Amino acid sequence: MVILSNFYNQKQLKYFEEKYKDLPVTLFMDVIPNQEQLQLNPFNILLLHEPNEMFGIHSQAIKITNHFDAILTYNPYIINNFPNAFPFYHNGTITEHPKQFKENLKDKEKKFEVTFLCGTTNWAPGISLDKGYINLKNKLIYLNNGIMFWKILISLDK
Repeated sequence: MVILSNFYNQKQLKYFEEKYKDLPVTLFMDVIPNQEQLQLNPFNILLLHEPNEMFGIHSQAIKITNHFDAILTYNPYIINNFPNAFPFYHNGTITEHPKQFKENLKDKEKKFEVTFLCGTTNWAPGISLDKGYINLKNKLIYLNNGIMFWKILISLDK
């Protein structure tokens, strides 16, 4: 397995590449590959995490969908128009040391908490949805005050 990413630190991804090294797959995480990269393995999977409004990766991917065995995305246009596209919703953390991370959590007191970040602008459709959620915060049932909402103060559309 080879994992290429424009956003994740390659050092962090080495753990997964090593763990799944025998899989004949190249995983493109928000990367539009060149011809050489498409030849690294017999199977190519594209993951589209970031909004098209940020980098235009979805628009680029639409032009070369036939180069991928699978496209994993939240984008309904791609899912509905290309047979190799599948729904995929991702939100998580990739750590450089997953075993150590898991070990550090083993003896921690478990409690339910939600942290929610919301942008302050409307440059992508998901951000307007975020604002809808944050407006509901007073209607949510708080479990031991375990839900925190934060508005992000920076603006990316300047």
